[in-house]
Amino acid sequence: MKFSDLRSFLYPNGFGFNQFTLMLSLLVIVSGLWIFIALTDEVMENEQLSYDQEMLKLMRAGPDNAVPVGPDWLPEKVKEISALGSTPVLFLVVVSVTGFLLLRGRYQSALLIIVATGVGVFVVASAKDWLARPRPDIIPHLVAVSSQSYPSGHTTMSAVVYLSLAAMLAQLQQRKRVKIYSISIALMVTFLVGLSRVYLGVHYPSDVLAGWAFGLAWASLCWISFDWFGNKYLMNK
Repeated sequence: MKFSDLRSFLYPNGFGFNQFTLMLSLLVIVSGLWIFIALTDEVMENEQLSYDQEMLKLMRAGPDNAVPVGPDWLPEKVKEISALGSTPVLFLVVVSVTGFLLLRGRYQSALLIIVATGVGVFVVASAKDWLARPRPDIIPHLVAVSSQSYPSGHTTMSAVVYLSLAAMLAQLQQRKRVKIYSISIALMVTFLVGLSRVYLGVHYPSDVLAGWAFGLAWASLCWISFDWFGNKYLMNK
């Protein structure tokens, strides 16, 4: 059987945007979980990744690595960006969106958002307690932290919350450019939050990479869920 015949069999109505995003989502899920598991295995074996320390040192200047690189105003702005992934901000975002969906009568959509974020919180908290990786100590922290390091909670939950919300919003839109715009903004916010955690010295790059990997995989699974239930639960409300 030729590839063109197989594609026609799988997609009798044509290989369109929805089919492409489905295949891309599956690829992201597999790749993200593979990266997350590989990094977790290294952390469990207490392996010290060379790029972790080198990238952290790149964020500092001076003989004792105490001075953040960049202009004087940058650290304060990075702290503000990092706050976008904090628990209070994400909690307010989820509650606000859930309340809006409930008022609009989109009960299934609200439930999907609650499940998506709830499972993400559980996985992050469990991984932190189980692996108990200490925070980086080779450079001074620019903000106070108390929990364990792996994976980055700010990064993971930013990906889970913002990308899951973007996936739901994209399913409610018909225009491709709006779908792409929604996902792009969520990706940008997630990327900046993760980068800010490394700049502030409170996470190893591998903590952030693991957060991105799991968050993207989970958000992609949410995308498929929203797409699967979309016609019945999202579009017809």
